[in-house]
Amino acid sequence: TVNTVRRHLIILCNAAVDNGALRRNPARLTKPVKDFGLCQQQQSKILTRSQLQSLLSTVTTKDYLLGSSRSPYDPATVYMAVYTDVLVSLLSCTGMRIGEALALTWNDFITKQGTPGISINKTLVNGTHGLSFGAPKTSTSVRYLLLPDTMAQKLRKWQSKQKQYADDLGDLFENSHNLIFANSHGNPMSYSNWSRRY
Repeated sequence: TVNTVRRHLIILCNAAVDNGALRRNPARLTKPVKDFGLCQQQQSKILTRSQLQSLLSTVTTKDYLLGSSRSPYDPATVYMAVYTDVLVSLLSCTGMRIGEALALTWNDFITKQGTPGISINKTLVNGTHGLSFGAPKTSTSVRYLLLPDTMAQKLRKWQSKQKQYADDLGDLFENSHNLIFANSHGNPMSYSNWSRRY
């Protein structure tokens, strides 16, 4: 962004001042640019009931794969199609943030007093050094969400499918973080990659 370039210029000009090439740092005379577009982008987009039903129907039937360059029979494509179905279903029934969902591990899927739920205690962050796990957005974001039985069953089926896929791939699938939503290689997947591809 413009502000990132500005910060780099300040650092470079500071070095020039330190080395005697400049008397003062002209970049310090500039002000950061306010990004009004970013404020507008961050407004929540709430789906209507019919839009949500259409989205859930599309990911469940995998209609979005028709006409794509990926073969709908390729094991990785099938894996990611089910991944997308489970992820969108979980997001729609819990309202959790996408980064929170992508950071979930199988240890977070637990049963308390006979009721299945998800423990949210971290988020997936796409930082300057790649993907990492961080604290949720706020302290109140650490929470336990109850799951409807249908969602719990869907997660159990997904766990079984993921295990079978991992067994089939052997060393090519390494889910070292025990992620519920590991990509087709067993690694964390950023939201931007997922949304661009699926």
